[in-house]
Amino acid sequence: MDIATIAECIERGGSIENIPRQKSITDFMELETIVFGSSFKVDPDMVRYCLPRVPKLRKVALHWNHSLSAPLLRDSIGHLERIIIADTKYWGFQSAMDQVAEMLPNARRV
Repeated sequence: MDIATIAECIERGGSIENIPRQKSITDFMELETIVFGSSFKVDPDMVRYCLPRVPKLRKVALHWNHSLSAPLLRDSIGHLERIIIADTKYWGFQSAMDQVAEMLPNARRV
């Protein structure tokens, strides 16, 4: 959202909490499971800052990519009951998947 729109809302007496904003993963606070499709690239900021803020989240399914790491998942969402990582055997991520298997007993590769 641009600064002019924010300023206009505040000038009209609106509170900062009521300023319209784009949808975010954190708008889904009641979700227990989130499944990201193959065309959705999960980035480190989402793992680090968004997913941990979904309080009822118990399970996440995602497709691995070069920007992710086992330590990132462990430190950010390692508390979840289940982390499902889509089949990556053809993408050259074997060493990353070995590290995930070591660090996250709740992660499963499918």
